[in-house]
Amino acid sequence: MIQTYNLKGMTCGGCKASVEKYLDQVDNIINVEANVQTAEVEVTMISHIDTEILKRALPDKFTLSEKVL
Repeated sequence: MIQTYNLKGMTCGGCKASVEKYLDQVDNIINVEANVQTAEVEVTMISHIDTEILKRALPDKFTLSEKVL
């Protein structure tokens, strides 16, 4: 399952690497691809992970929210 989220606070390549590192440590996540230009992060997971769990995995400088299509 792939889910895309909006992510505020990601401003550079270092931020991108941090976001990917922290989210990749969450159980059931297979892959994380952050994009600084679109301010989005695409998370590939085995099964649905509650957004609050993903928010808690990130440092306070980042604000993650569900992308509304």
